[in-house]
Amino acid sequence: MAEVGTLEWLEQEHLDRLDDKYDLIFVDYRDGWDSDQVALIASGNLEALWDTTLDWECEARWEGTQYEMGELRDEIERAHPELDLSDLFEDFRDTIHDERVRVEIQDRDEGTWVKQLTSHTTDPLLRYTLLGEDDCWSFEEVSVDHFLVKVGLPDTPKNRDAAAEVIANASPEYSVGMVSVLFVASLDLLMETGEDELLTITDPHLWLGNPFAGSGWEAGFEGELTVRRGDVRTDKDAWGWSWTDVAGSDPSFFDTDVKVRAA
Repeated sequence: MAEVGTLEWLEQEHLDRLDDKYDLIFVDYRDGWDSDQVALIASGNLEALWDTTLDWECEARWEGTQYEMGELRDEIERAHPELDLSDLFEDFRDTIHDERVRVEIQDRDEGTWVKQLTSHTTDPLLRYTLLGEDDCWSFEEVSVDHFLVKVGLPDTPKNRDAAAEVIANASPEYSVGMVSVLFVASLDLLMETGEDELLTITDPHLWLGNPFAGSGWEAGFEGELTVRRGDVRTDKDAWGWSWTDVAGSDPSFFDTDVKVRAA
């Protein structure tokens, strides 16, 4: 047992008072992912996402550890009112004994800062290119039948009306007619799925038009489409104009059911 008043003794005094777990990184209720970070989550580039948080995370964890060290000092001083420990605490700072306590605190960090940031962030409008430049319509007339077959949605009265609407307003006979799927998915789901997993989107919205020119029309359809997770982007991060810029639509308008397709 270490002699009272030594650095070894003070280290053990700290260790004996540690909590089983800590939440070191404080997340304010106003904190959330910014648009660039949301784009990285949507594209599945989590390695790049962690690069953006590294400095903030390290600083926040250091501040949290400092706070806990201060709390421990108060506890130790209250436990030994007969001792003047001011000089000992000063000598303790930045020693191997101090470092061992800090490492132990950080090893017990079970904070949920990622989930907290995610819960404070609005789920984004996402875009998936269903028919790109290589297989779209280009200055040609498009029938409702051909449209539904090519996008892979069922021939129903609602879908026929929706197809007729987008064809009439996008006018592919006078322009380029690519098709994008517009939908909203939770950031939690996006963070938990790998790039090669498949997402099933129920009752999607389709944008017929040319994102490079910021033109076209969208409508809601019924049925299911399956897309590769790694090919999804935020509407703003995808190439060309975003639909938000074209039409100014609120992302909540595109809420739908999105699930990971079972293997």
